Amino acid sequence: MKIEKNKIMYFTYENKIDARGNRLLLQEINQITKELSSRKLNGIFISLQNVNYDLKSLGQVTKAVKDIAQNIDIPICFGEFTTVMYKFLKVETKDTYIKLFKTFGLAHLFFNTKTFKKQLKILIFDDNEDANELDIQASLLTKYEHNIIYTKNAEEFKEKITDTNIDFAVSQTRINLIKEKKDITKKSFLLSKKLISNLTVFTDTAVENLETMTGLKANKISHLVGEFKQDIKSSIISTIMKFNGDIEGQFVLIFPKEVALLSVEAMLGEKLKENDIEGISDGVSEFCNIITGGTKTALSKKSIKVLFDLPRTYITINATTSALPKNNGIWINMELEKRPFYMYIIK
Repeated sequence: MKIEKNKIMYFTYENKIDARGNRLLLQEINQITKELSSRKLNGIFISLQNVNYDLKSLGQVTKAVKDIAQNIDIPICFGEFTTVMYKFLKVETKDTYIKLFKTFGLAHLFFNTKTFKKQLKILIFDDNEDANELDIQASLLTKYEHNIIYTKNAEEFKEKITDTNIDFAVSQTRINLIKEKKDITKKSFLLSKKLISNLTVFTDTAVENLETMTGLKANKISHLVGEFKQDIKSSIISTIMKFNGDIEGQFVLIFPKEVALLSVEAMLGEKLKENDIEGISDGVSEFCNIITGGTKTALSKKSIKVLFDLPRTYITINATTSALPKNNGIWINMELEKRPFYMYIIK
């Protein structure tokens, strides 16, 4: 059976996954793929809810759907599966275009992200071995400025999922993005002359405020024009703040985790646990707020009006990179107590 829901074609089995059911399902999907341009669908969702199955038949339909997925322009996924099914599908769909979503709501979120106008609070969890997959999921969601909340383990996930302020809880999800090679040799540089001429306001304010808040010695080391660097090897905490007005762009503050911990502890005057990512992230966000607040005041004295949005926090370099445009910006190497941290400003 099939039905269109929220611009997604939703397919279900009739009781059992077997050769006959697979054949009928694939016939219906192939028919739909011929109508994609006229229907303007955003995705295809195959529900596995309450079906009887054996792994052989599930593997057969997965293989057939894999061939369809790589030849159509919209995403196709399995969903509403059991945990046993998920463990099997996670392996069978690796390095394919097939996506996995625990619920139809999650498919709707990822396929139709642009339709969610307000910022959502999204709880996200998966096994430690799948940290890269979490990066992909978070990167897609943070492009639309949703607030991502990571959890350390299954127990914390179960605890926080009961919070009524959580809009979506993401688990047992696989995006399986297969990246295509793109020509990235030519990068545009869109920062205005007015912003470039006032670059020192950002750096001087950062140095002054960090020294005041932490009592540690801060310095600007160098700067260069280029794309956002992705070769930072250590774990990081970063924040991004958009700004607009007489000058426009995005301000990015990147701390290696150990430098973030050092600086936040110095600001608070108390020790934090190394795995207290939420506490460290909050501290880095506060640094960003204070630096940009000081920058706004300094620019206003030069009759330059600028407004900063709320900071968005990330805990991996991949998620930070994905949240930024592909233009060239200005990369600024900084030091705090002779330990590196970074700023980046981009249109």
